[in-house]
Amino acid sequence: MGLWGRYFLIISSLFFLGCSGVESYQNRSSSTYSQSDSLSGEPDSDSANQAEDGSNPDNGNSIAENEEPSRVEPTPIASEFSCLSDEMLNLALSQGLIWFDQDLSGGAHSWTFHYAEVALAVHAACGDTRADARLLQHIRNVLKPGNGTTAQGGYADQHQVGILTAFSLISKIPRLWNQLSSAEKNKIDLMFEAALVSNAFVTSNENPFVKAGGQQYSMDGGTNFNRNWNPNFRAGNMGSVIIATSHFGVTEAKARLKGHNHASFISRLKNVGLTNLVKTYESSNNPSNTQIETTLHKEFSYFTVNDLDPLALFNHLASYTYGKDVFCGLNDNDGITKDGVTGGRMAKNCSLLPNKGKVGMLHELNSADAGGPRSSASYAFEGLRPVNTVQVALIANGYWQDNAMTQALVNRMKVGIEDLYFKIDPARGGGYYAYAKGKAYSNPYTLQEKYGHELVYEVISIIGMEP
Repeated sequence: MGLWGRYFLIISSLFFLGCSGVESYQNRSSSTYSQSDSLSGEPDSDSANQAEDGSNPDNGNSIAENEEPSRVEPTPIASEFSCLSDEMLNLALSQGLIWFDQDLSGGAHSWTFHYAEVALAVHAACGDTRADARLLQHIRNVLKPGNGTTAQGGYADQHQVGILTAFSLISKIPRLWNQLSSAEKNKIDLMFEAALVSNAFVTSNENPFVKAGGQQYSMDGGTNFNRNWNPNFRAGNMGSVIIATSHFGVTEAKARLKGHNHASFISRLKNVGLTNLVKTYESSNNPSNTQIETTLHKEFSYFTVNDLDPLALFNHLASYTYGKDVFCGLNDNDGITKDGVTGGRMAKNCSLLPNKGKVGMLHELNSADAGGPRSSASYAFEGLRPVNTVQVALIANGYWQDNAMTQALVNRMKVGIEDLYFKIDPARGGGYYAYAKGKAYSNPYTLQEKYGHELVYEVISIIGMEP
């Protein structure tokens, strides 16, 4: 039983799951499955904002759509993945369908954070078909008008890298991809292009607002954005660029950016009913179509990375996200006390924390925001989850390479992965008391199903990132 398996066995009892724990990567790789096994696939009953319950995997096919074909037929999957354990497969199948809506409160454009779409896509890639029907339900639910991605080019994009990765994986699995109509494939293609367009614009060194050094804007004209901000912004924005580029291929991605006509693109989105994307682009004239096109038609660069190179961009993003030295908490784990509450610290067992002083701790455990110091495990996880999801896409699309750069990066990331897990594991670190936005929080952040912790760490193990 692997590291995460031992930890999840403890956590499972706390969540009353009554399961046997996660198998190790090596054990899973040799697992066999019966196609007749019965696994629950119904969504949560309290998902009130979902358009359908997902019981019919063909829901959404009846909408009249433009039959413009996808311009790219992706290559086969570049790497084999091991299957989820039975425990984690059941968990993934039990989650509600994913959907997006920019009118939701909170700015995330979604209330589904369970990570099932990625976990099921990874499982489908292992060759077992038990995830197929539910995965297609997730995909088709997102393709419905009003449920699609928003490509805000802002905070919300961290929650959309998962469905982009799922899209890319199923496009490389013929038994799934061939079940989609040409209209459905076209919608997926357009969502990828929107993710690329929006996030290449907001992250580019050529962005006029970046060059001016003043207020920066998301694609919907929002002012709660800056490409220099913490990883919970960066990981969604640059992560979307990386996933879309690795999906299209560098040559095709560059061609789409250099040939981008924004008004024409919006018309194509309208023709197929991608209403959320249309709303993003028509919410504001700031940025203007001219600013968008002028930026995208130039060679892309991002900080010190001077090309649309998926692996180099990932190295920059992940190095920043996993860039701090490991510690227990602020002020030697004494934290910061505000209004009688102390935040920015582990709940217990600081003396047992591994890797103290090593580089690799997640950035937002020792960062800053408008209220002063920031030390938050939840914000840290909002960096880990999308960054490691981007890594899945790089592996699947053939852009991951084993070399000195990636080995150093993997070693750093493994330090951070283990560190956060220790801190939020109730049995070891006891959870982490946050300090953020000038406030100390009295409830420790711990492993929770609703945020996808179990499934995220399962996928991390599958791609070989288990410490």
